[in-house]
Amino acid sequence: MNEMNSSIERRVKRQAGAALLITSLILVLVSMLALSAIVHSEQEATGGARSRSSTRAFYGADAGVDLALGRLEQSPPNLNSFDIDLADGTNIQSRSRAETSPQVLSQVGTGETKEGWSVNVGTGAGYVTKVYEINVTASSGGSTVEVESRLIRGDADTKGY
Repeated sequence: MNEMNSSIERRVKRQAGAALLITSLILVLVSMLALSAIVHSEQEATGGARSRSSTRAFYGADAGVDLALGRLEQSPPNLNSFDIDLADGTNIQSRSRAETSPQVLSQVGTGETKEGWSVNVGTGAGYVTKVYEINVTASSGGSTVEVESRLIRGDADTKGY
């Protein structure tokens, strides 16, 4: 009977060792799943913040182009540079990404002379088109976006045809 009891005790000890090993493996797997879920949620949060700041920067740059277009359509065109800080932390500047400070808006070329009508001169007058290049860079939360645009503007020419 003693041998039987010791045989049963050995089996129970082996099974207890196996149960401990299986329980440890399950605990490690559950811990790895929990860690993976935490890392994934952190990446999602970081990606969402990056997307929001990139979107703010894009719309800020787009608004800067609209501002520049409005200035260029004034008579005479307002070529002053601009540097605007918005309430959400977005900064908008009239510059290309390669520049470090705001740049004045500038005419980059003259288009063709076209026949037309001028309020000042009347029939037979023409106008000369001027070409402006607009570079606006906006930064928000670590994201920087540059938007480029071109404006071709026709100014009345006082020469008659």
